[in-house]
Amino acid sequence: MTAVLAAFLLTASIHAPVPGWADPLPGREWFLDAAHLDATGAWTHSTGTGVTVAVIDETGLDPGRPELAGSVVDSGYADLDSTTLRPDGGSQGQFHATWAALLIAGHGGGAQGEQGLAPDAKILGLHLQTASYLPDSLRYAVDHGARVVSISLAYRDEPAGLLDAVRYAQDHQVIVVASAGNSGSGASERKFPAGCPGVVAVAGSDQHGQAWPGSESGPHITVAAPAVDIPLVYSNPPELTLSGTSFSAPLTAAEAALLLSIHPGWTAGQVIRTMITTASSGGSRIDDRLGYGTINPVAALNAPPPTDTTNPLLPRDDSATATAAPAPAPPLSQPSAASAPPAGSTTLWPWLAAPAGLLAIGLGIAWQKLRSRRRRTRRQ
Repeated sequence: MTAVLAAFLLTASIHAPVPGWADPLPGREWFLDAAHLDATGAWTHSTGTGVTVAVIDETGLDPGRPELAGSVVDSGYADLDSTTLRPDGGSQGQFHATWAALLIAGHGGGAQGEQGLAPDAKILGLHLQTASYLPDSLRYAVDHGARVVSISLAYRDEPAGLLDAVRYAQDHQVIVVASAGNSGSGASERKFPAGCPGVVAVAGSDQHGQAWPGSESGPHITVAAPAVDIPLVYSNPPELTLSGTSFSAPLTAAEAALLLSIHPGWTAGQVIRTMITTASSGGSRIDDRLGYGTINPVAALNAPPPTDTTNPLLPRDDSATATAAPAPAPPLSQPSAASAPPAGSTTLWPWLAAPAGLLAIGLGIAWQKLRSRRRRTRRQ
């Protein structure tokens, strides 16, 4: 088992928090409190209504979680050139995508309920069969109403066609958010899709706003978001505490959804600029580990519209064409019936921090590692 295991994430969606919402995992969802992302402060401005977030992952989504009831508009496999999703059987005992969905749009129902940052956002879950399906899944998300795409995957090699798919999203004013990866304790390197121009590359931060040592770093890092000691629901044991940038990306995607909900006419560039200028550095780049700092949803929601509508993460020549307001999204498709990844990629599973879950998760990770050896390449 390698020293660093990374992860991928997905999403789902939920209902607005009830007045007087209390943490369903008492004292554990620290990242939502007033000293960090200040979820209750953000919800006075926006809960993500009217925004669809696509979550692309290599595990299936469990739409049956009570915290996701009514929020998942569709989920499944996006086959190459498909116009509808093929059923994937749900999570099938793997929780990575569901965790991401809960962090975006969970409504906190149940004894171990998970609360998301944008509880009124809708979720479109796209399950990759292999990395080669990533470009088509991204295009599918764009064509089916997503305004934000959350990808907690990190490939060492760029899947064929990914740059074109990312540019397609940018041309349609869709914000692509990706986790930086979890190999920071080793030789940090640019991974994909976080390394693609114009993508919001999210590193991990801890409870003190400092860089998480396990996070990838580099000049492509845009912002950071909580990645350490994230409490998550599970089947047995019922709760785990994990760390990884797979959690940072969906929280950042949720911030983008909050902004688009109250500013539906903003370009992707205006949203990204606002996220950067309101991060903890105040718009000045800190370093290659935190980028412009940790996200600040309340400050972003109170910020005026940027006059520059271009994507600040693109070269000027590229961003100049990406300034038009988004066209009305096409209607979402209804649920339907319905290769190996590129060489050099690796799987990133979250770091474990809960002794009660070590055995169950350890077995899962060992299985993933065996699977990785067989397929030679994996997600991160």
